Amino acid sequence: MKLISCILLLLIILSSPAHAQSIEADPMVKELQQELDYNFKQLQHQKIPAYFMSLRMADEHVTVIESDMGAASSSIQHHRTVTPLVRIGDMSFDNYKFVNQGTADPSGRSAQGVGVPLDGRPLSAVRQAIWEATLSRYDIAQKNYAAAKSKVMTSADNEDKAPCFSSAPVARYYEDELPASTYSVDVSAWKKRLNGVALVFKDAGCLETGNINVTFRVIRTWFINSEGSVVVQNRQSARVMLTASIKAVDGMVCPLAQDFFAFTEDKLPSVDRMKQVARDMVTRLKALREAPVADPYSGPAILSGSASGVFFHEIFGHRLEGHRLKAGGETFKKKVGQRVLPGTFQVYCDPTMTRYNNTDLNGHYVYDDEGVKARRVNNVVNGVLRNFLMSRVPLDGFPESNGHGRSRDGNDPVSRQSNLVVETAHPYTEAQLRDMLIAEAKRQGKEYGYYFRTVTSGYTLTGEGNSLNSFNVSPVEVYRVYTDSRRDELVRGVDLIGTPLSMFSNIVAAGDTPSTFTGECGAESGWVPVSATSPMIFVSQIETQRSKAQRQIPMILPAPSQAGKMASAQEEDKILHQAMVDEIKRTTAMSISNLPKPYFIDYRIARIKKIFVKSILGGTVIYTNEPLRSVGSVNLLIGNDKLDSETKVGQAITLKLADEVDYDDLRRQLWKSSDMMYKYAVGSYNSKRSYLMQYPRKPQDKNVPEQIASPAVSYSAPSVLNDMIDGTALKKMADSLSGVFSAYPELYGTYVTINSETGDAYRLTNEDTDLRLPIGCVAIEAHASVKCADGSEKEDTWRKIYDLHVSQSEMPALKASIRQFAERLNSYRNADSVEEYYSGPVLFEDEAVAISFANNVISPILLARRSIEEGSGVNSMMVGKRILDSRINISQLGNVKRYNGIDLIGEYDLDADGRKPASVQLVSNGILQQILCGRHPAASASVPTGNERFLDEVSKGLFTHAAPGIIRVYANKPQKQNVMRKVLAKEAKKSGLDYAYIVKAIDGGQPALYRYDCNTSRETLLRAKEVPLAVKTEMVHLTDVSAEETVSNILLDNNKVSLICPKSMIVDNIEFNFETPVSLQPFAVANPNDK
Repeated sequence: MKLISCILLLLIILSSPAHAQSIEADPMVKELQQELDYNFKQLQHQKIPAYFMSLRMADEHVTVIESDMGAASSSIQHHRTVTPLVRIGDMSFDNYKFVNQGTADPSGRSAQGVGVPLDGRPLSAVRQAIWEATLSRYDIAQKNYAAAKSKVMTSADNEDKAPCFSSAPVARYYEDELPASTYSVDVSAWKKRLNGVALVFKDAGCLETGNINVTFRVIRTWFINSEGSVVVQNRQSARVMLTASIKAVDGMVCPLAQDFFAFTEDKLPSVDRMKQVARDMVTRLKALREAPVADPYSGPAILSGSASGVFFHEIFGHRLEGHRLKAGGETFKKKVGQRVLPGTFQVYCDPTMTRYNNTDLNGHYVYDDEGVKARRVNNVVNGVLRNFLMSRVPLDGFPESNGHGRSRDGNDPVSRQSNLVVETAHPYTEAQLRDMLIAEAKRQGKEYGYYFRTVTSGYTLTGEGNSLNSFNVSPVEVYRVYTDSRRDELVRGVDLIGTPLSMFSNIVAAGDTPSTFTGECGAESGWVPVSATSPMIFVSQIETQRSKAQRQIPMILPAPSQAGKMASAQEEDKILHQAMVDEIKRTTAMSISNLPKPYFIDYRIARIKKIFVKSILGGTVIYTNEPLRSVGSVNLLIGNDKLDSETKVGQAITLKLADEVDYDDLRRQLWKSSDMMYKYAVGSYNSKRSYLMQYPRKPQDKNVPEQIASPAVSYSAPSVLNDMIDGTALKKMADSLSGVFSAYPELYGTYVTINSETGDAYRLTNEDTDLRLPIGCVAIEAHASVKCADGSEKEDTWRKIYDLHVSQSEMPALKASIRQFAERLNSYRNADSVEEYYSGPVLFEDEAVAISFANNVISPILLARRSIEEGSGVNSMMVGKRILDSRINISQLGNVKRYNGIDLIGEYDLDADGRKPASVQLVSNGILQQILCGRHPAASASVPTGNERFLDEVSKGLFTHAAPGIIRVYANKPQKQNVMRKVLAKEAKKSGLDYAYIVKAIDGGQPALYRYDCNTSRETLLRAKEVPLAVKTEMVHLTDVSAEETVSNILLDNNKVSLICPKSMIVDNIEFNFETPVSLQPFAVANPNDK
């Protein structure tokens, strides 16, 4: 089934004058051509050779500024990606025979190109990215080709017999790069303008939502193919969109939208004009709120110009797209030469047009995404179907492209609409069409006909994949036009449905004034800019049904009063806190009828600074330096500590907050989320009670409270935001670190990322918990792969976690760590593999010890766990029992900042409940003594230990859960580190072995396997499909544990944790089946950097 949906967006495209002589002067053209030649030449010599290849690079700058009810946010993004396309076989039969996307997801739409450095340098990074993407595409091509060969043996006789690909003229076209000023936007000025407009929605006092946004987009694309085509062109766009909604008495949400287009920023409408439109939208929304819900209807209708534009795009235009007719989707395939519309109608697509009826057309382009020159296609002439929109995928009777092969991001081009235009040779005035509507309604015995004023969106099923040929379009403003001269009546809740052929056959006439909708259409090849222009049309028969729009219960509490407090940077803390205090006071009184009031209310809001950098071989691929943002969540429960409405520990709803700290915005979002959580709590409480009546709690859980109330505490830690991280410094750091890999050309897939998410988290509950705590961390990761001598691939990662900042003084150590990581990975190239079933002692060393304890003891056993279905976790039953070797002790250290000269990132002053982390002996002489407990207790874990923590990986959400802080694992009567290998050898020989295994992970790297020769003491690096870690049952019997300790700062379950563990330990016996890594085929294309 193919589902195509559209949204109404503005994207105006501009083209600069062409200068063919500039092609040779563009360094990116030269580099792309060189990489295309290098990769394609080698693919031509494969067993199944490539016969065609193209590279498409896109450099995209996007600035979005929005205001939600007067509170503004913004984002600035810059991406540069490259997408290869590889065809194997020949034009008559290739890997695209039964698929139109050569990506891992054949359904397409969301594929992303591979990232390359934003400034095109260094070339080695561009080269690596193209090579890796080409290998991936060729691998998929081979699979698709084999599948097509198999499928063709059983394909239906009526399968389209046209070739898979067609010839096209060689194109040479070049546009100069747009001036630097094109990319500059005054974000602050636009925030002020948009806030002024959005206040119209806010001041209305009755709207559910009210938003205005402006989007500026500049895209420069390079296209080259193996046939010699080179096309370089620009697209520039501007959009202003206003959206608002209102809730009717029955809970139906009614939306409206209005957009504006302009070629450049200075051509966008004035603030006064936008305010005027916003006021008109408020008036129309109020009318919609009071309008009755429409009954299902069948009869005549008029579609306004804008509504018919959406209609023709969805219902008609998609069925003109040639690739849909290859298999199924045959609405029009057999209609060529036949009348499909009234004889006065003309329909064409013309991407060469930039304007129509004084309206800008964003479906304009000079060359399509296959390098084919755009041209007008006359689809319907005098009502007769003549032509389809074609890419280079031919169709029986339509052997070549007409310039409509289009794509976005990492998707492959398919035939898509551009500027769709519907015209009539015999136009009628609106008054004439209205008379025709009334006359037809009378003839059919109807009390009224329908007039569709606005349509937001729709979808269509085109018959592909045996789906139904049908459509569903969503009108918003629909009027009953009565036959007895009564005033037109607005109705709501209408869906226009039907099948395309019946709908087209019922079109009778068209108006004299065209209207244009300009938007983006989403289908297999991604979101592409389109427009559709149509006059008003009269249809003798349409069918509608009641909309399935979700109806919501009215809000319990009235909207909070507006104070108009916009915080300055110095007042943010005060305003944010006051909004939480004021709204929680109101929420405590929330209830419906005789239902209980909330017994627990939990508000959390954080101010977060996020910076993300990805760098390849010294070149920045992604750099995101977001403005200070607000994130938040709300939890609300009814019941009591014996039975409450919580069905999942830590449940909460996420808040959508503006960047700016706006008192009214904060209260409005807290109000809406509290209302939603209360209604959810009512339902979940009843469901939970019914479940527990059927499945009673286990005896050990009957007296365990649902939650442990927090102490009344007020605490404000020093703000993290006073010491902001320098994004430019992190960018330089990432480039410098990724540049280390340049010295190791045999490695591939190399990159370094730095992800910094830090800020202040505020928590306010009705238990008088009032906190501001620091949250977040800085994570640095390196990634690389190497091809081994036997053809297997070794992929590895390295990771380093910092608390809230990383200093430039760390750079020498970081570079040394990445060099060590690269050198060890490089040593796998000629390392032996191992294939055996082993039973014997294993020495774990360095971070391999910490990882073993973290994954198999600390996370699953030392934290209180409970669920409705299972009750307290099985670890609660382990308290008082031996779980580890009798020499092992585990404790949580309290507030300790350093250990053996190393900073501990697991340190914190107070947990999210306002409790200090307790110093607790968890395991003593191998026996489990106590379990760490946050807010949610379990059997044998009813005493809170100060371990309810905010997630430090803030992107996962502003939630809390039980998590450790600083954990120390140590042994009674430990062994000296320098004799541990001698002990290992001795134990191996006891088992009749002259060798044993060592598993070690050093400085943030992944565990590595070594064979230890008991006679020569030689350690040999080995390759295995999987490297074992010690599990809990194996750690019950340890031969020895070292006295020397290592400190590991890691992320465990999304929290910063510090583990102090023995440097090494020997497990008495591990049984493990070592398998040789899978050997892969040699690279179809040799690594271009490893020359």
